[in-house]
Amino acid sequence: MTHYTQLPNSHNCGQIAVAAFLGIPVEEVIRVVGHSHCTTTRELVSALRILGAECPDRLQRTPDGPCLMKVRDTRKSGWHWVAFGGGSVYDGCLPHAVSFTNYLLYCRDTNRRVTSYLPVRVYDA
Repeated sequence: MTHYTQLPNSHNCGQIAVAAFLGIPVEEVIRVVGHSHCTTTRELVSALRILGAECPDRLQRTPDGPCLMKVRDTRKSGWHWVAFGGGSVYDGCLPHAVSFTNYLLYCRDTNRRVTSYLPVRVYDA
């Protein structure tokens, strides 16, 4: 996975999470999604599949290996997407990847919580 930093006041965390997970340029994911603003689960599932990954149609409540995680800020509406794999979380709002345990502590301290998971599988050709 590759860590990408999200620009302040941008809303492209879904595109960044997919790019981080797949290790491809964010611009490529934006091209596939068709825009650079907030994304739905359906848009990310479609983009992942177009880009060669496998994932279910719906989010799950428990993690099952490498995945995209949906994070909710309990102080405001909306959600945030991050990538998880190899024991690390890749959140574009942070300066670098952090361990899953440290990410949960960060979420606790900033009134966020991980609400659901989208398992992703990538197979080498």
